[in-house]
Amino acid sequence: MAESSSPSAHPGYVGHHINNAKNNQEMIGEPDNIIFLKPTEHYETHSNGKYKIPTSGNTINRRELIKEAEQQATQTEQKAAPTGQ
Repeated sequence: MAESSSPSAHPGYVGHHINNAKNNQEMIGEPDNIIFLKPTEHYETHSNGKYKIPTSGNTINRRELIKEAEQQATQTEQKAAPTGQ
């Protein structure tokens, strides 16, 4: 399962580098460093439009989130499966 980091895949949202691109060029293409925000949230994240102020934060471990979701789905399926009588 692939997580898209393309803003066009998420209409109405803006892709935001958690750790700004200028100071973290090695992370530019890293999906775990991108979060999707509504335009107003993106503006607020940048101190109300001060886009030159660096941003930083914890990245998102998407692989781990997918793994956890798959485990939860498996557990839910097992609980819902009829037991042999």
